[in-house]
Amino acid sequence: MDIELPALAIILILFQVGDAVACIGPIERITTSLDAINCPPRIRRLLPFVKIDSAIGLTIGLFVPIVGALTIVALVIYFLVAIAFHVRARDTFANSVAAVVVLAFVVTVGALSYFPAV
Repeated sequence: MDIELPALAIILILFQVGDAVACIGPIERITTSLDAINCPPRIRRLLPFVKIDSAIGLTIGLFVPIVGALTIVALVIYFLVAIAFHVRARDTFANSVAAVVVLAFVVTVGALSYFPAV
């Protein structure tokens, strides 16, 4: 592998795959959260594909770090938009904290794993 700290990247990859599968669900907690932020059905249908695509990009990035770095940038944008949806909907902190925590983890993985290898 061509990146620093691949274990962190692998944790993020597995998280994204698990989240994609959960979005296919529908799992009540996810549906309730998406309802709370007024996420339109057309976006909900795309979420599993976006998440699995990010897992693919991160996996390729293990061997081609620039792909992983670009995927990290895309995930940062994704989670900033997710947080904006929570803020716009005046969602509770408890419902918003997951997006903030995952964003922090994505930034950490980028800073410690992919970006040093680019």
